Formats: sequence, structure tokens, C-alpha cells
Amino acid sequence: MKKIIVAALAAFVASAAVAQAAPPTLGQWLARQRALAAQGPVDLESAAFKALYADLATALAAGRAAHNADLAAGRPPAACLPPPGQQQLDWNMVNGWLRARPEAEQAQSLNEVIGRFLREKFPCPR
Repeated sequence: MKKIIVAALAAFVASAAVAQAAPPTLGQWLARQRALAAQGPVDLESAAFKALYADLATALAAGRAAHNADLAAGRPPAACLPPPGQQQLDWNMVNGWLRARPEAEQAQSLNEVIGRFLREKFPCPR
């Protein structure tokens, strides 16, 4: 009986860790961004801003990883990203693009939406 309880607890903890690691939806991310902006001038050193920035950096890194995986597998990439460090993305540009997304995209993961941003910003010649 103790083994079953321990196994169930371990499964619960593992599922909670996976749930926490899941990227936010665009709607969740924008709600946090709006709440932070409503507080007045944003402190770039605040935990709330750093969390928003980390989510965005994680989504961009996922886009880069997908790009690299496509290239390594010999598949045409979805976006033609410049080499790392060659072009900087501006927070205001990315944030503005995200805020302009239609309501239909609000339930999609930030990673999915950022993937579209990268395809739009860095299209591959066809």
C-alpha cells in the first residue's frame, strides 16, 4: 500500500513539474504583461518583468532549436533565421507584434505564436 501511495505521489509531483514547465498561452502572457504595465513605469529588474522576458526568451530559443533540428535533419526550415548574434530583436517590436495578434490566437502557446513571428520576420525564399 505504501508503494502505491509513494508511486501516486511521485506521479503527481512529476505531472505538476511538467505543468509548470509548459509555456504560457499568448493570452496568459499578455494578461501578465498588461497587469505589469498597469502598475506604471516598468522596473526592468522586477521579478515580474524578468519572468515575462524569460518566457519570451524561452519561446525564441525553442524557435531556434526547431530551426537547428530542421537543418540537422536535412528538412527545409520553417524560417530562415540569421546566425545567432547577427541580428537583435527589439522588445518593443516583438511585444507590439504579440499584442496585435487576433483573439483567435490567445489560447495558443507562446511558443507556437513566436514560431509564427519568426516565420513572418525571417521568411525563407521559396
